[in-house]
Amino acid sequence: MRREVRGSRTINCISILHPFLRSARPVGERPTKGEFMYGRERHHEILSKQMAAESVWKSFVEQDEDVRILKGKKRTIHRWDTNHFRIVEEDDEMEAAIKWLPDPIAKPSNAKACSDTTKLVGRKFKPIDRQNENIVLPLENGYIRVIVEGSRTAGVRGGRTCRFEWVKPDREAEKTHAIPIEIDQEHGTEYHPRQTVAGSRFHEDYLATSLSEEEARYIQTFFGYSLLDHNNEQIGLFQYGNGGEGKSTIVNLCSCIHRKTVPVSMKKLGDFGLATASQASLIFVDDAPATWDNADVMKSVLSAGLMAIDVKHSDAIEGRVYGKMVVCGNEVPYVNDASNGWQRRWMLAKWTNQVTKDPSLEPHIVSHELRHVMDWMLLGLKRYFEHGLPTIEEGPVSTQELFAELVSANNTAAAWAIHAGAEVDDGVRTEKKAIYEAYRLWGEEMEKSPKSMKDMPRFFIALKQHLKHFDESKLGTRGERKPCVGIRIPDIPNVAARPF
Repeated sequence: MRREVRGSRTINCISILHPFLRSARPVGERPTKGEFMYGRERHHEILSKQMAAESVWKSFVEQDEDVRILKGKKRTIHRWDTNHFRIVEEDDEMEAAIKWLPDPIAKPSNAKACSDTTKLVGRKFKPIDRQNENIVLPLENGYIRVIVEGSRTAGVRGGRTCRFEWVKPDREAEKTHAIPIEIDQEHGTEYHPRQTVAGSRFHEDYLATSLSEEEARYIQTFFGYSLLDHNNEQIGLFQYGNGGEGKSTIVNLCSCIHRKTVPVSMKKLGDFGLATASQASLIFVDDAPATWDNADVMKSVLSAGLMAIDVKHSDAIEGRVYGKMVVCGNEVPYVNDASNGWQRRWMLAKWTNQVTKDPSLEPHIVSHELRHVMDWMLLGLKRYFEHGLPTIEEGPVSTQELFAELVSANNTAAAWAIHAGAEVDDGVRTEKKAIYEAYRLWGEEMEKSPKSMKDMPRFFIALKQHLKHFDESKLGTRGERKPCVGIRIPDIPNVAARPF
């Protein structure tokens, strides 16, 4: 076996397959008895050729470093193509095999056998190490390798940093895509993402006109974090606006840097949509409805929890979804989940600036300024390592406003508490009955739907979820003891000092 170089690709070829593979095909008319015996020998000879060819093909595939097999419901063949492993359609693999097979065994059935052999014995892709944060971005003419400095500390956000190296493409990284960006820089050197570029339409015509500087930094950190393979933060991004602010554009641009982006309908997320989402690095839900009925599924997706994933024409499988989720909507959603924990699983971006629609903007950025998008995301990743993802309280004012709107739309008990200025105070005692009556009157005044209003037991459960903790006790003489809580509310009297 020898290796032969053609152009820029290395091709394994076989100089001599087997002695049988070099024999000539006999010609002649209908065989005589002696010739018939020769025909039987020839039949065995052809079978020997076929077995020899399959054996050589198997040996060649087992040793071929340019082949990778992706296991799944249906195995797929990938071959190295300069900078990444490109998927090979079965017809193309069979065509290559039938050209390689010698006469008289160059038949579709034997070519199919070679293709099947490749799927069975070819090197398999290694499982993704989800906790390895030293990720690699594959570009057209090299890789950007992220080098994380510092170690994670339990309960501490940030406290680390990272740097970036520009290196040659490497088969060991096993990348299956290449970002259409070229960098004119010597391999083996440090790469420095650029903050802004003068005249950049991405920076000047899009970001600067759509968001404030603080709001842009807020979502930049999320999109930088989205490049990581793990989902340790268990956080998604919800972008809200009335329409025409450009909130979908940033997702479309960042998806060009991701390995695989899958658009999913909110309604199908609990159905077969999870099957495609499970293979994605970024999950995009656009035009989210006003009511989210599958909050439990979305929680499992955000936390990468083990779940049953429905597959068309097959049994459900158990799996996890590691892709980061971005949801865009024009309405503040009502979610079938009364706890504040749901809202805190999301970073919240409120887009309020109407931008002039320019159909050429997004195609121009993709064609000419994709490197600016990548640098913007890498700087967001660096900020994530240094400071972690910002909380609601650390976000811009627009984020806090959106959080209050979400609370009001989904937890009327919490919305009332914010309106009434309720605060936990262990030195205060307020009657439960008076608190609930104030909540009920507020609901009537605000014209809240009866469905969203809670009865008294459920109201105090929801109120405790919002305020985290408060003391409960009973005050008064025997037979007239009244349930009270340690909550100070300006418009309701404190009964702790009142004689009963």
